[in-house]
Amino acid sequence: MTNPAQQSSNLDFLLGGEMGVSMRNHDWSASPLGPPETWPQSLRSIVGLMLGSKFPMFAAWGDELGFLYNDAYISVLGAKHPSALGKPFHDVWADIWSDISPLIAAALAGEASYFENLPLLMRRNGFDEQTWFTFSYSPVRDESGKVVGMFCACTETTDQVLSDRRLLEEKERQRRLFEKAPGFTAILSGPDMVFEFVNEAYSLLFSERDYIGRKVREVFFDLEGQGIFELLDNVYSTGERFVASAIPVRLQASQNEAPRELRLDFIYEPIRDDQGRITGIFAQGHDVTERTLAEEAVRASWQEREAAHAALEASEARLRALNADLERQVVERTQARGLTWLVSPDLLGALNSDGCFETANPAWQTVLGGPNTKLRTPPYGSSCIPTIWKRLGMFSGSPSWGSQPSNSPAGFAARTGATAGSPGSAFPKVDWCTAPVATSQTRRRKKLNSLSVLLNGTSCGRFQTTCSLGRTSRA
Repeated sequence: MTNPAQQSSNLDFLLGGEMGVSMRNHDWSASPLGPPETWPQSLRSIVGLMLGSKFPMFAAWGDELGFLYNDAYISVLGAKHPSALGKPFHDVWADIWSDISPLIAAALAGEASYFENLPLLMRRNGFDEQTWFTFSYSPVRDESGKVVGMFCACTETTDQVLSDRRLLEEKERQRRLFEKAPGFTAILSGPDMVFEFVNEAYSLLFSERDYIGRKVREVFFDLEGQGIFELLDNVYSTGERFVASAIPVRLQASQNEAPRELRLDFIYEPIRDDQGRITGIFAQGHDVTERTLAEEAVRASWQEREAAHAALEASEARLRALNADLERQVVERTQARGLTWLVSPDLLGALNSDGCFETANPAWQTVLGGPNTKLRTPPYGSSCIPTIWKRLGMFSGSPSWGSQPSNSPAGFAARTGATAGSPGSAFPKVDWCTAPVATSQTRRRKKLNSLSVLLNGTSCGRFQTTCSLGRTSRA
């Protein structure tokens, strides 16, 4: 009989957390493994290794493959723990036996195996559950070298696989969206900017260049020296987004292709993994060449219009200045002419279409000995012709008619030889009629009396006149 001290010494390999305690206290009478005190050294070594590890592990020993596991493996068992301890392997994992039995057989035949993300439909918590595991099965030998069991180191990758699947599904969904997007889209991976994806718009805009799996510098050799590669490097190294607006880009995919210059709006967005590390760059943009050129044309047209408007305003300003100067000259000349009319000693007058005075300057008051309105009434207002004035001889000079005002004290310069008493005779236009006045008051009175008699008994040809600023005409 073994005393307690010897038993305790023989179980020193059962150290390590919850399962070490469970193995010490477990009733092994129903287990094909028997009590731990009877386990061979090879099994003891494996169990000691498992209990000291933080990685999920189990071992199956003997003809019935009695099941042993560590603390890290408890989460894999789910509700099967703690009853799984010491049971035959088949009883523990009967729900997946059809999937793993061939692998177990290979291990017992001395062949190790490794599987990554192997899908297994387990029933470990009372319901079917799709799981994935990465694990290895290795044969376990006794002291004689005979394979007497198997050892497994495993990790459940269910969460990772589902996360990767969701990520792939999301990427695929995005790819489908990006594929038909109107703007060009590309995904570059790694510091070398390797093309992972380009959409249809990208290929149409930048030509078919065999993108996928190639570095951006290899694909777009014609962008060398235009600063695009430097922008990509900066986004990848700093993690800062870059947004471009109407950037000019020169492209020539091959020697046989004519060079093109495009204007592009685009964004370079860093792609990060779950840990925040930059793994690539997302590029998306639009060709705005036509819009930009149209805007530049509009701006140029507007500038030309503004220049023309400025020139027109300058021209109008000059015209306004000229007009103001002309108006000033007109006013000055009108004032001067009005002053001449008022102060001139010469007799000035304007005739109407009947050849009668419409108005006369103040100098007539001296001749008439009263207001010059007498000229509008008989006998002066009846009719008059140049020959009458000439016959009166009341002026110191010869009276005359002229189409322009006389600048000298000359009298009515006759433009025709027509005489009084010639019915229907044609007379020229009359602008102004002037005559120097004889100085003798007695003589003036005599002449006026004679004029009165002459006008009363004379029949003159009719005058047709038009008055405008003192100007008259006859025909």
